[in-house]
Amino acid sequence: MGTLLLVRTSTASTAPESTNQPWVFICGNQKVRIRPAENRLLLEMDGVNYHLQQVISASGARYETPKNASQYLSFWNKGNRALLQVGLNRYPICQQLAPKTDFETLPLRAYGNEPAWLLEISERSIELTTNYGQKLFASPRPQPIPLENGYRYTANSSANQLEVTVNHSLCHDSMSGMPYPQSVQVNKDGHTLKGCAGSPASLLQAREWVVEDIDAKGIIDMSRITLNFTDNRQVYGRAGCNNYRGSFQLTGEQLTVEKIASTQMACAPALNNQETHFLDLLNQVIRFDIRQDGALILESSDQRQIIAR
Repeated sequence: MGTLLLVRTSTASTAPESTNQPWVFICGNQKVRIRPAENRLLLEMDGVNYHLQQVISASGARYETPKNASQYLSFWNKGNRALLQVGLNRYPICQQLAPKTDFETLPLRAYGNEPAWLLEISERSIELTTNYGQKLFASPRPQPIPLENGYRYTANSSANQLEVTVNHSLCHDSMSGMPYPQSVQVNKDGHTLKGCAGSPASLLQAREWVVEDIDAKGIIDMSRITLNFTDNRQVYGRAGCNNYRGSFQLTGEQLTVEKIASTQMACAPALNNQETHFLDLLNQVIRFDIRQDGALILESSDQRQIIAR
């Protein structure tokens, strides 16, 4: 039987003991609805209801079908993200759809290239400018229309109409490759602009990543290596034997990790070698990415990688 890989978050679970309205999650192309209750969960998928029981987990809230169920199903969530497994099938990281009363992200700044443009949406206004400061559109902010996985604005000025669609889905900058948590499409006067929005740091933060591969060499069985990125630009975790801590910097094109220090506990030689290799490679990271399957990729200038989930 497959096991569910955990993406842990560092914030407390916000699940209420009961709720009248289901929470909706999107797991790749799969939509699920959940109703949490004390020690159990009702999950609806493709018109079928599954009754899950809460099980012990190191972090977050994990629910599974009973042992005598005909099909294994597991839902493991923390905050607005989760992992879903049905049988041996593991879905991409699930993202909770925001409630209709709180689905809009403001202020919003979206960027695009070729041609370079900037979209800024505040509580009061919506403005589209070029990279050179030329204002292409400005109007009061209209009320957004909720969509399956985002929202849309249709704004009118004295001469133009602007349609902006924001999706809560992974987006990569077309020039730098930097990942962003939201994708944006702008339609103006028959022209379409595509770009990204949100903070790349939010993709790293508020969860614990468990390393599954270092430099295409795997990791020693039963060893545990973790990564935690904090709001104040600190990175820490377990290197396999010792704990470590450092800082990270995130620019428009790069992620760098520096000032790494670790405890000095004695380790078995194999663990010590793996730990040294991990910390050395972590110190050489220059970029990161999030794959469609939810894996975190940290890459050095010579394209060696650390892969974590």
